[in-house]
Amino acid sequence: SSVDNHPADNATQLMMQTTEMAIDEFREEEINDIKQALQAIENGTYGKCIECNAEIAYERLEAIPTAKTCIEHAE
Repeated sequence: SSVDNHPADNATQLMMQTTEMAIDEFREEEINDIKQALQAIENGTYGKCIECNAEIAYERLEAIPTAKTCIEHAE
């Protein structure tokens, strides 16, 4: 029961749950991005921008191996 808990304890618990949910969502997105990058490797399209089909700079791929776009088409 939360009746005997201090409101700050309840807020801390809620914050922790929200943080854990956000981390889980981030991890799922990362796993999806990795799977898409592996598929692109198999298809022979890894390292090519999905917008303009130009080569993605090596430095960008080194920093973000799951990048799907060149720097010009990045969000």
